[in-house]
Amino acid sequence: MADELKRSPEQRGEEFPERKRMEEALLEREAQYRALFECSPDAILLADAETGNIVDANPAASRLLARSHEEIVGLHHSQIHPPQLDAFSRQGFFRHSGDARGSGELLPIEHAILRPDGSEVPVEIMDQLVTIRGKQVLQGVFRDITARKRAEEALRESRNLLQAVLDTIPARVFWKDPDLRYLGCNRPFARDAGVRSPDEIIGRDDYQMGWREQADLYRNDDRQVLESGKPKLNYEEPQTAPDGRGIWLRTNKVPLQNADGAVWGVLGTYEDITESKRAEMALRRNEERFRSIAEALPDVIYRLGPDGSVIYVSPSVQTVLGFTVEEALGQDFTRFVHPGDRELAVDAYRRLLKGEQIRDLHLRVLGRSGAAIHAEINVVPLAHEGAVSEIQGVIRDITDRKRAEEEQEKLQAQFTQVQKMESVGRLAGGVAHDFNNMLNVILVYAEMALKQLAPDAPLRENLQNIQKAAKRSAGLTRQLLAFARKQVIAPQVLDLNETVEGMLKMLLRLIGEHIEVAWVPRGGLWAVRIDPAQVDQILANLLVNARDAIGDKGRISIVTDNVVLDEAYCAGHRGALPGRFAMLAVSDDGCGMGQELLDHIFEPFFTTKGVGRGTGLGLATVYGIVKQNDGFINAASEPGKGTSIRIYLPCCETGTGPVPADEAAPAAQGGTETILLVEDEPMVLTLCKTLLEDRGFTVLTAGTPGEAIRLAGMHAGPVHLLVTDVVMPEMNGRDLAERLRSLHPKIRSLFMSGYSADIIASRGVLEDGVQFIQKPFCVNELATKVRDALEKNRHSGGDGSA
Repeated sequence: MADELKRSPEQRGEEFPERKRMEEALLEREAQYRALFECSPDAILLADAETGNIVDANPAASRLLARSHEEIVGLHHSQIHPPQLDAFSRQGFFRHSGDARGSGELLPIEHAILRPDGSEVPVEIMDQLVTIRGKQVLQGVFRDITARKRAEEALRESRNLLQAVLDTIPARVFWKDPDLRYLGCNRPFARDAGVRSPDEIIGRDDYQMGWREQADLYRNDDRQVLESGKPKLNYEEPQTAPDGRGIWLRTNKVPLQNADGAVWGVLGTYEDITESKRAEMALRRNEERFRSIAEALPDVIYRLGPDGSVIYVSPSVQTVLGFTVEEALGQDFTRFVHPGDRELAVDAYRRLLKGEQIRDLHLRVLGRSGAAIHAEINVVPLAHEGAVSEIQGVIRDITDRKRAEEEQEKLQAQFTQVQKMESVGRLAGGVAHDFNNMLNVILVYAEMALKQLAPDAPLRENLQNIQKAAKRSAGLTRQLLAFARKQVIAPQVLDLNETVEGMLKMLLRLIGEHIEVAWVPRGGLWAVRIDPAQVDQILANLLVNARDAIGDKGRISIVTDNVVLDEAYCAGHRGALPGRFAMLAVSDDGCGMGQELLDHIFEPFFTTKGVGRGTGLGLATVYGIVKQNDGFINAASEPGKGTSIRIYLPCCETGTGPVPADEAAPAAQGGTETILLVEDEPMVLTLCKTLLEDRGFTVLTAGTPGEAIRLAGMHAGPVHLLVTDVVMPEMNGRDLAERLRSLHPKIRSLFMSGYSADIIASRGVLEDGVQFIQKPFCVNELATKVRDALEKNRHSGGDGSA
């Protein structure tokens, strides 16, 4: 043996070739191992199997442990582990230092190593017992898994985040494998499934979930997606919840595919849309109810889109506007608005888009024929998610109501006009009463003074001018009274044609030869009941107005006719009354006038003539006379086309012909009878007393009715006649006459007044047997009326009746 050892390897190899080859192979493997050991990216540590001290380390170990090779070799393996792993480390160098030694099984474990700076590096260790040069050592391969750990942590966080997201969304999410077993779900799905955790459903199928009634349906849908590789989206289906409630679901299912496009499962989501479905059905029911109501209403119900186009309209649009529903749909709403009201309609539409409501908007809308229809519109905006999405409105045809309102306005205007005329009439009557008292004094004293003067007296002309002015003023008061319907009249049945013809000659002189007058009477004209003097007033005023309107040359027509007016005519003509009328029309071809002036022509003191050419009482007088006789009057005129005045007097059914005239009145004369004179105006009282006493009468005077009653009671002899004013303080003249009749049963009465006041004359028409004298009067008129009243008393037997 010693000699063998003294030989060189080469000598031994020559003698033992097999051994040499083995040694060479061993050296080669050791070289290969060493190269692998040095170049390995993983850290490799070799430790004595008995002591646990590290005997070698590769460069990767130095980098991992942040120590040099010299610092590593000689360390006990426990010194490279964190303190919390010491107990594990003392069990042996890695796991194979103990009971697993010699097993040869490579079992990677996760561990950690400790660097000198105290930081820890996660590693995966695979250790085993190896024999190197005939000696067993523990070899540990340490792989730095920091990046993997970070990736695993990131993946875990991502999975947790995904699960958190899935658990918080309201939609139910699940996924299945190709065998249709559940791989996972979110918590809302787990709750619906009746389990506490998503983990409880993993590996179970729909049958095992207890959904026997719906399992086949679910699985058929799943297979369809798996086999076709195409999603099935947004389909709705009724289901039964675990608690037995009926619910509605909206489901989506998509195939799960790997990178190669192979389908490996199915992902499903569903939402519980029960509430929205109920709301949708409720909305549908409401819509159906809305349409049923809208289609039953006579008003037009409509909806507009945000662009102003019609998206719904009720069938009544055909009744109200004449359009069919199909014709109206899609049209811009302004198509149906009258051009004159479109700006108003567009402004209202803008306000609606801002959320305002429009109430009782009056517009003219256009029918199919183009006719304007008065409409009342109420509109509200319909909002969705805070924005106006539609506009809904109601169109009500108020054409009839509008006409009624216009008619009401006309009636109100007529009523106002009547009130105004009545007020002016009362004023006129009051003025005439006091004015006539003064005129009476002036006229009588002027007449008396003239009688006392010689024909060539210097003052005679002055007194005559005073008398003319007073008479002219009296004429004005008569016109005022005629307008106020307060003049006392004695109507009689007459033929208008005869009355007009009787005035024609005088009227022609009034008008002048330069104007042509056409007289066109109707034969068989119905009779009327009116005071002939009033017909004279009517004709004189109308013809003077016509003459002034014509100017230099022209034509006036006077026409009579029989007219029957019905309710339809009266509805369209202010002041007209239904019935049978004799019509008197006076027309001219003069300058005419516009509606603005025409509305005022019957007002007193309204005139279009120049200063000094008219009083403004002519047509007011005509108006008052016509109204006093239960008729009405119409006027029509246009600038440059003349004017026509039509008067309608009710026909009289009692026959025609003049009223027989009384016997000629006796000449004014005096007497010796006793007269009780009552007048509250002292000057008139004194004047009348003088006139009557000059005629031989015995006159008892009183300024008040009370004083008159006292005098009559004290007077021992008879009182033959009461001459009294009508309107007085304490009591009126008629009541005074009644009181005095109890004291003097045979007393007769003569009433005097500036106007009728409806005391002795209803609307100015004297009652039968009433004796009346109109103020102002002259000397002879008073004496004649007194004598006439006394003579009637004597002829009637002296019973004193009035």
